[in-house]
Amino acid sequence: MKIKFTNLQLAQEHLKSSKYRLQDRFVVKSDRCYIYKHRTKKKYIKLSSEIEYMNEDTLDRGTMWTAEDF
Repeated sequence: MKIKFTNLQLAQEHLKSSKYRLQDRFVVKSDRCYIYKHRTKKKYIKLSSEIEYMNEDTLDRGTMWTAEDF
């Protein structure tokens, strides 16, 4: 599963509504990563920031948040 978000708050609300809670976070300069754990199952999701193009047609770049399980 890999989901991309353009906003950190939207990503966190989505994970919270899916019954995940914040387990740990790692911040090094502009690279940010959050580890979420499911409340009842042993499932983990990594929410990380990447600088990518916001739209394929333009050259606008911004922070994209990617949620992927591991």
